Amino acid sequence: MQLYFDFSGYSDMAIGLGLMFNLRLPLNFNSPYKAAGIIAYWQRWHMTLTRTITLLLYNPIALGVARRRAARRAPGARSAGGFSAMVVWPTFATMAIAGIWHGAGAQFLVFGLLHAAYLSVNHAWRLLRPARPGSTLRPVWHMASVLLTYLCVLVASVFFRAPSVPAALSMLAGMSGLHGAGTLLPVTGPTMAGAWSGWVHGAVEVGWLAALYAIVWFLPNTQQIFAGARPVLDRIAPGAPDWLIWRPSMGWAVALGLAGVIAVLSMGGSGEFLYFRF
Repeated sequence: MQLYFDFSGYSDMAIGLGLMFNLRLPLNFNSPYKAAGIIAYWQRWHMTLTRTITLLLYNPIALGVARRRAARRAPGARSAGGFSAMVVWPTFATMAIAGIWHGAGAQFLVFGLLHAAYLSVNHAWRLLRPARPGSTLRPVWHMASVLLTYLCVLVASVFFRAPSVPAALSMLAGMSGLHGAGTLLPVTGPTMAGAWSGWVHGAVEVGWLAALYAIVWFLPNTQQIFAGARPVLDRIAPGAPDWLIWRPSMGWAVALGLAGVIAVLSMGGSGEFLYFRF
C-alpha cells in the first residue's frame, strides 16, 4: 500500500504540475491492483516506463530473434523453443535491466527477474489457456485472477521495498508464518487497560488496511474522477459513478478545500518519499 499510494501521488503531482504550465502529460498510473494479469498490471503501473523499455529494449530483442528464426525457418512462438527464444529471453533481458534501473542492489535484480517469470507465465497462459468460463462464473474468475495477480505483485514488491535480499526473504518468511503465527491483534501491557489499548490499536490498523484496499479495488482513480477536465493525453476509461465525477461546483470546492486542510494539518515530522530516489 505504501508503494502504491506513494507512486500514485507522485504521478498525480507530476500531472498537476504539468497542467499548471499548460503541459498535458501521458497517463502513468491507472489502478494497477485492479489488473487481472501481470501483463495488464504493467500496462497500468509506471506506464511511461513500460512503453520506454518495450520500445527500446523488448521490441528490438524480440524482432532480432524473430528475424533470425524466420531466416532458419524455425518454429514459431507456439513451440517450446520458439516461445523460449521469442518471448522468455526478451522478457528476462528487458525486466532484468528494468530492475537494475531502479537501484544497484541485488534485490532490484530479483524484483525484475520475478516479474519476468510472471510475464512469461502470463504469455504462456494466453497461448495455451482453456476456453473462457461461462458468463455466470466470469466474475468469480476475474476476482480470482485479480487476487492471484496481486499476490504475485506483493511478493515481488517485498524485494523492491526491502534494503537487501536477505531482509526480503526474512520478511516473506514472516508473512508466510515461518517466524510463528503470533496474534492477529497486539496485546500490550500487564493491565486490563493495557490489553484493551493493544486491541484498539490493532483494530485501528486492520481498519486502515481495509479502507486502503477498498480505495484501491472499489473506487475510481483520480484520472477517472477528473476525466471531464482531460487531465492527461491518454483516453481515460470510464469508471466513476456520476456523483464522484468532478465538476466546478461549490460542493466540490468545499470538499477539496477540506481535504487540503486535513492534509496540511496531518503533516508532521518527515517521511521517506520512496520514488524520489528514482
